[in-house]
Amino acid sequence: DESIFVAVAEGGKARIGPMSDIDRSIVRDRLYTAGELLRLNQLQLNPPFAESRLPEFSVFDCKP
Repeated sequence: DESIFVAVAEGGKARIGPMSDIDRSIVRDRLYTAGELLRLNQLQLNPPFAESRLPEFSVFDCKP
């Protein structure tokens, strides 16, 4: 469960990070699989990570 990352698109921007502690606990306790949570649209970013501001960059800005 520590190698599962969640991707969220909000306002035209994507963020990728670890899943929330609650989701991690659900997967660890085998109540649901990560795939089932994904289909239920229940995977969430870890709140401290979701609130942090990361530097923005464009993958298309290529500088020689």
